[in-house]
Amino acid sequence: MANENKSNSELYREKRKERLEKVESKKVKSHKGKRSKKLAYALIIVAVIVAISAFFLNFFGVPQRLQSAVITDDGTKISVAEYEYYYRYWFNTYHTQSKQYEDSYASYYGEGAGLMMTGYDANKTPENQKYSGDLDKDKYGKEPTWADFFEDISVQYCFMYDALEKLAIEKGMKITKEEKKELDEHMSSIVAVAKENNFSFDAYLRKTFGNGMNEKLLRRIFEKQTLASKYIETLQEEKKAAVTPEDILKNYNENKNDYNIVDLRMFYNASEPAVAKENEKKTDQELEKETKAAADKVKSDSKSMLDAVTDEASFIRLAKEYATEAMKENYEEESATLTEGSAFKDMSQYISEDAAKWMFDEQRKIGDKNMFTVEHDDGSVNCYVLYILKPSYRDDTPAPVSVRHILVAFDDDPGADGEKKKISKEVKEQ
Repeated sequence: MANENKSNSELYREKRKERLEKVESKKVKSHKGKRSKKLAYALIIVAVIVAISAFFLNFFGVPQRLQSAVITDDGTKISVAEYEYYYRYWFNTYHTQSKQYEDSYASYYGEGAGLMMTGYDANKTPENQKYSGDLDKDKYGKEPTWADFFEDISVQYCFMYDALEKLAIEKGMKITKEEKKELDEHMSSIVAVAKENNFSFDAYLRKTFGNGMNEKLLRRIFEKQTLASKYIETLQEEKKAAVTPEDILKNYNENKNDYNIVDLRMFYNASEPAVAKENEKKTDQELEKETKAAADKVKSDSKSMLDAVTDEASFIRLAKEYATEAMKENYEEESATLTEGSAFKDMSQYISEDAAKWMFDEQRKIGDKNMFTVEHDDGSVNCYVLYILKPSYRDDTPAPVSVRHILVAFDDDPGADGEKKKISKEVKEQ
């Protein structure tokens, strides 16, 4: 919490050196998710929820802002309790993930690893940190917060599951006996968790999901998720059947960078802006001169390493040689510079678009090498020495079904008319 009282520039100077020196020495991993077998109960993670105390929830932003029900364009009312269910899910998901990254990787990346890897700071409330993604500026202004994001996506989920359930019913879908049995077992598991934590079932539901939650509403939410899942699976099968191999090949050839990945070796080196030590008096000109000298040395050393690289073995050896003292230990392992399954988008964000374009160029071949420099406003630089192990190739890992896929599939569904695709901004008192 002490960090909240410091300026961004102070935090930047204190933590940037340790973070940047360590983060780049580890592999940039391509996270390849596995396809979910069941979506119906994906939004309930009992073990995570139980671990969160009442104080934790109250402090970190249990929604109090939406005090009225959302009304969809077809007149369907979505209660505040259902909205809060999704709000808590999304808050818990980001907070827990950020905290887990912080606990697991702070020793490698430095303090702030959770924020760096998720964009969310688990040490701040949602209202006290800016959200950098795209949100409706008319509704949330030019500088939305994470609380705005949680509100926005929670409303989307409320509407999405309601609309998808209606479409499923229109197709004649119903919850089967087997699915009802699974739902009953799932409810029983929550009852068991409540007992283990010395709560009555109703009290546990209120504590975990919000004051308006009860068994009837929770079961109703599960039923919506089950029917929505069935509808999406059917829709995906129909769409899959309509797509020909020729269509797939054409799309791949026109958008290879969206599907291909690259394997390479990567060495990172960075300079820091000069900062006067305590009780040390230096002019801005002197500090700028020192900053430039440090940046020039990093660029020179990186260029020397690039020129000396002749093969993969030399790259591994030279990485240890040219690493700073603080990073030499990290480069003892041969895997330290190995980066497999790197996507174009990831490399564009991680280094630069120019670097990604070079890596994914069809002319690339094994053994190609290059160096890219990223210059910062404070005069510091990041240098990346790259060595191609396997040029751009297709990633055939099956893509997991995600929320975004569901939303896209719904938007593309010809059976979803305009009224069902829209959500009214109108809110009414319960």
